[in-house]
Amino acid sequence: AVEGLRAQNQKIQVDISNPTPLVSIAIPAHIPSDFISNLSARLDFYKEIETAETLEQLKNISESLRDRFGSLPEPIKNLIYIKRVSLISQGIGIESIQRQQGMILIMFNSEIGTLANRLKKYLQKNIKIGHRQLTVYLPPRSGGDIKLFIDNVLSQLGQFIKSIETNI
Repeated sequence: AVEGLRAQNQKIQVDISNPTPLVSIAIPAHIPSDFISNLSARLDFYKEIETAETLEQLKNISESLRDRFGSLPEPIKNLIYIKRVSLISQGIGIESIQRQQGMILIMFNSEIGTLANRLKKYLQKNIKIGHRQLTVYLPPRSGGDIKLFIDNVLSQLGQFIKSIETNI
C-alpha cells in the first residue's frame, strides 16, 4: 500500500511554466449553503470547479450542478465565470486580472516588449500598456457589467494573439 502511494506521488507534476492566473474582480462568488446544504457536497463542487482544466470540464460541472440542484444562483454563476476567465487567461499568458477602482489590471507572464505598439492599435482606446501589464479603464457609466467588459477585453487579446501567430 505504501509503495502504491509513493508511486502516485511521483506521478503528480506541477506545470510551473504556465501557472493558474489569479482573478480578483470583486463579485460575489461562492456556493450558498441554502443551495447545497451538505458541507461535504459543497466542498466537492468547490474542488471540482477549482481543478477543472478545460472549459468543457467546467461546462460539465455547471450542468451537473443544475441537474442535481436546479437553477444556479448568481454567486455560483460568478464562481464558474471566474474559473472560466482563469482558464482563458492561462491560455493567453495572463498571470492575473484584478479589478481596482475604475480599472482592470491585467498582468502577463512575460514582457509585452515590441508588441506594445501593435497591441495599442488593436485594442480599445481606454487602455494603457506597460512592460508586463495592461491597465484597462472602465467606462464612467459602465453599469457594473464587469463580466461583459472582461469578456470583451479577453476576446480582443485572444484575437490579437491569433493574428500574431498567423503572421509569424
